[in-house]
Amino acid sequence: MTPAPGSRLAGARRRAETAKRALAVASAAGFAGALLLAWAAAPGRSAAPAGDGGSAGNGQVSTADSFSFEPGSIEPSLGAAPEVQSHAS
Repeated sequence: MTPAPGSRLAGARRRAETAKRALAVASAAGFAGALLLAWAAAPGRSAAPAGDGGSAGNGQVSTADSFSFEPGSIEPSLGAAPEVQSHAS
């Protein structure tokens, strides 16, 4: 008995389709997993401090947690000349 001429091709096509589906499912699962890991590790996501007590929205700012620049911390001193380097070719 000899197999039908198209049966080997049909079987190969079925196996290829099954492999494509498996690859698509695995890729989608990997992508979803990567999104979840990125979402969990994103900056800005942190738990509330232990002593917070849920007082958000009361209009008061705690001075211990507030941030401020010290005077003159971002500008150069008034007496210093800026250092400039130039290269002429």
